[in-house]
Amino acid sequence: MAKLTQRLKLLSVTLGIGVWNALLTQPPLILIEKIGRKSVLVVGSAIQTVEIAIIAIGYLVPSLVDRNLQYVLAIPAGFKFRIGRVFYVLIAEMFPSKVAVFISSMNMLILWICTVIVVTIYEPLANE
Repeated sequence: MAKLTQRLKLLSVTLGIGVWNALLTQPPLILIEKIGRKSVLVVGSAIQTVEIAIIAIGYLVPSLVDRNLQYVLAIPAGFKFRIGRVFYVLIAEMFPSKVAVFISSMNMLILWICTVIVVTIYEPLANE
């Protein structure tokens, strides 16, 4: 029963992060149109830098920072507002539409392959 509870907890975290990523898909594209790519890159970089610094401080001095889920969820938010969405805008502007579709597909393929590698390697490293 304990293993089932743990698996359900992990599944709910995975689903929560998936919903969070889905919610963050559209706003960066709207912001790219309104304020420009460079501003979106700067804002996303600032978000990621601050959040990674908070998490690093939390690991170095645990009594200073509470390592909660909101800090972990802010990292994908920073990525979405940073290079995550700007790639697709740049690809669409740099290449003809037939080539841009292929390059976007290859980009997604490479990202998913890297994700599978990270997920596969993470658990054995975390258990050491």
